[in-house]
Amino acid sequence: MLYGHEVKAIKTGQIDLFGSHVRIIGDEAYSIGARIYTYKFAKPERYDEKRTRKLLLRLALERFYL
Repeated sequence: MLYGHEVKAIKTGQIDLFGSHVRIIGDEAYSIGARIYTYKFAKPERYDEKRTRKLLLRLALERFYL
């Protein structure tokens, strides 16, 4: 899941998906290797730009399979 400052960074185009991928682990999807740069107005401590993020795809998948 995304932190609030990550959402703001994505909205301003501060994301790099080059070399990233999605991995299904169990019944959950995770973003691996996507880099979300630090939002210029946020100062998070010990922020990892390339951390693994859980993707919330349940609703999207339900719509796809209906």
